[in-house]
Amino acid sequence: MKFKKWFLLVSVLTMTLLLLLGNLVYLSTTQNLLYQQGQKRIKDITSNKDAEIVFLGDSSLANAINNTLFEQLSNKKVLNLWLTGGGHNLASTYNLLRHTLKEKKKIQTIIIMHTPSIYGYDFLLGGYFSTLGDLDSDTARKNGLLGYKDFLGFYVLNLPGIKEYFTMKQVEKNQQTTETWTFKNGKLTRPVNQVQREYLKIGISKQSELKMIDNLVKDKNITVVYIQGPLHHDVATKYHDIIKQQQDLIKKTFKNITFIESYTYPENEHMGNTIDHVDKSYKDSITKLYYNRLKQYL
Repeated sequence: MKFKKWFLLVSVLTMTLLLLLGNLVYLSTTQNLLYQQGQKRIKDITSNKDAEIVFLGDSSLANAINNTLFEQLSNKKVLNLWLTGGGHNLASTYNLLRHTLKEKKKIQTIIIMHTPSIYGYDFLLGGYFSTLGDLDSDTARKNGLLGYKDFLGFYVLNLPGIKEYFTMKQVEKNQQTTETWTFKNGKLTRPVNQVQREYLKIGISKQSELKMIDNLVKDKNITVVYIQGPLHHDVATKYHDIIKQQQDLIKKTFKNITFIESYTYPENEHMGNTIDHVDKSYKDSITKLYYNRLKQYL
């Protein structure tokens, strides 16, 4: 009788813990910013079936392209699927390109835009799983970019998300401010003497990631071009050598994607709240600049 009571107690406690863990995994996933942004972009793909031009890339794309203006200039319907560089990176570009190719029927041109900072990261599992949806992971596994323990830790249990969930409110509290700090208004200073760690190396997985993206568009009747997003002039000058290495890697890897080597390096008066975000006042001007560089591919 005593054994049955203990067994019942342990069973109840186990079930309670499993329910609590399941609820924690659910909350830490659905309230995670990477996941929310990734899921929004997947919905954007399925709900904008008439898009003729699709942009993929990082947050520099969000700041550099005025979608409405680009539509007016090109006379084509534009879908901008920007995400983040440090969180989503090439892993999400790969997945969103797969979703796009699966869903889009009228697409004519795909434009991929990243700043050089993304090359300082290795394959980002958070970005990958937040945009995976119903896609398979066969190619990523074959390239050694993820394994079964990654599925368990990131996809099933979401252990990094749980850790982030407990600190999220404090981070949000610390970030609450109405004052905008930009290079434009002089509240941010030129980053000449600051070490930009993303520019100290090229991630070992980057060639595999680029190759996977390139292979997706092989034999597709779609024009795909790759162009760099804007980068602060001082950073571009200081890290010229490693940016050149990135360019060489892109040119070496891409067989099916056109690489546009014409880059934009604005001075302080055109830059926003980071070294690769232009100020809002410059957005229309740089949109026109990018349109002129891309119009022959549209």
